[in-house]
Amino acid sequence: MKPKGMSSEQGSSVKRRGLFRFVAVIVLLLLFVLPFSYRWVSNYQELGKASAKLNAVLEEERRMNFENDQLRRYSSGENFDEYLERYARDEMGYADPNERVYHVRPEKKTEN
Repeated sequence: MKPKGMSSEQGSSVKRRGLFRFVAVIVLLLLFVLPFSYRWVSNYQELGKASAKLNAVLEEERRMNFENDQLRRYSSGENFDEYLERYARDEMGYADPNERVYHVRPEKKTEN
């Protein structure tokens, strides 16, 4: 429906200008928003990588604290025999006489 006193050419011209303005606003919004969304996605990916590194470092810290506690106990003379036995078994491959040592290999996964 066209307003009174307006020809059909003027009405279609107004519609085209309105459509052009609408498209221009959308394009400008996209040009403004896209760099920020790219930066946000990039920061989110970096955060995921940093979080994985942090978890690995925390796990390593936990393991080292456990080893340090064991070494403190061994160095204080407490459980020194246990330390020697563990070192001989794990590091040097020794076993007690008449003892059988079994080495268990993990199963190979087969695809069905």
